[in-house]
Amino acid sequence: MDNRPNEIEAISNLQRYLRRIFESDPNIDTIPIDGIFESATRNALTKFQIMNGLPATGIADIDTWELLYARFLEENERVAKPEKVMIFPPYPKDYAMSYGDNFFSILVLQHMLSELSANYDGTNGEYERINLGGVYDDETLSAVTDFQNRHGLDATGAVDKITWNRIVTEYNILFEDIQQ
Repeated sequence: MDNRPNEIEAISNLQRYLRRIFESDPNIDTIPIDGIFESATRNALTKFQIMNGLPATGIADIDTWELLYARFLEENERVAKPEKVMIFPPYPKDYAMSYGDNFFSILVLQHMLSELSANYDGTNGEYERINLGGVYDDETLSAVTDFQNRHGLDATGAVDKITWNRIVTEYNILFEDIQQ
């Protein structure tokens, strides 16, 4: 029986774990994930062992392997994107938020529209007056209709999936620009 495929997979995993752990460290060269245990992999493994108080053997013994995997999981968690929240219901098929509705997703909608409006030309901050109360009121209706007009959507004043997705996209773009 040929153990070579298992060995290649194990070395590839070792390389993947080391690469993830060291990707934010500019002092450590990026190692290939090729399943070949060569000098770059050995050097990275030795650096990992030194940094973690393990014997610097360059060999993935059980203690090294377990700590390496634990650090890999920690690093994955650290760099993971935040979990998404499903605010807009995926059902029923033709669901829409509209005038008179009163629930949490309306509050989220109002917040996004308020943030977006501060960046629109010619609004004079008109959306900033939206009451963030979670009720789809006259101000919310006006803000949604204006948003739909500005973005070439059917100006129904109701928030269907198409309008919701466009508002979310514009909101995300706004905050991506701010974070950069």
